Amino acid sequence: MKSKTVTAGLIAVLATTTLMSSVVNAEDGSNTSTEQKRMKGDHGPDRKLKSMLHNLDLTDAQKAQVKSLVQASKAAKKENKASDEERQAMKAQIYSLISAPTFDEAKAKELIASQQSKREMGVVNMLKLQNEVYQILTPEQKVKFKENFDKPHRMNKVPHQPTR
Repeated sequence: MKSKTVTAGLIAVLATTTLMSSVVNAEDGSNTSTEQKRMKGDHGPDRKLKSMLHNLDLTDAQKAQVKSLVQASKAAKKENKASDEERQAMKAQIYSLISAPTFDEAKAKELIASQQSKREMGVVNMLKLQNEVYQILTPEQKVKFKENFDKPHRMNKVPHQPTR
């Protein structure tokens, strides 16, 4: 009789735990999904363009032009992207710096300079894209854009999500 009570208690605890974990996972899934969307697609030129064009009421023709410019920019970025071999070579160079018995500061600075030049090229391309998009705006949209540009904005701020 005592073993039946213990077994029933264990089954009750197991069932409760299973139910609670599914509730917790369901809740986490919805929050994670939002975070994943934010982290996955809301960075880089697309996010900057979205914020740049926020509340400007673009015409369909302007939207099509923006889409074309973005696609061309993405294609160019893909062409300039480092190959797997180049990335592996960079990784090997970094590892050799880390694992060397003596640190080679000149080689480290050379690696950093090559990375900075690639980042610089990316920023220049992004600014070029933004300039091209700005040029398709009407004078009224440019005024509104300037007003939005001058407003302080909250980057990297995650909206508060209440816990349940």
